[in-house]
Amino acid sequence: MGLNPSYIWRSVFYSMPKLKEGCRCRVGDGSKIQIFHDAWLSKKLNPRIVSASNPYIEDQKVSFLLDMEGASWDPVVVKDLFNGRDQALIFSIPISTTRREDTMTWG
Repeated sequence: MGLNPSYIWRSVFYSMPKLKEGCRCRVGDGSKIQIFHDAWLSKKLNPRIVSASNPYIEDQKVSFLLDMEGASWDPVVVKDLFNGRDQALIFSIPISTTRREDTMTWG
């Protein structure tokens, strides 16, 4: 931030954690979203995975949950790893056929 940041820059810097709380990820190709660490589900109150994390996939990206072509969710993987709530929310997210990048969105 420098030695003498302005009031505006200090305000922006210190408000970032609060801003991030209101952001969520929009799934594109799934290459940038962490399964267990990012808010990417469509649920307003809790957009994060609530299933117990698996140490083998703790740091995996959402793309790990897609089929080989990246065109749809892999039902075997999703059903094997997540509880019913998370499965339903994952399957409700449409996968882009244009392979766009993941993006951040507000709310």
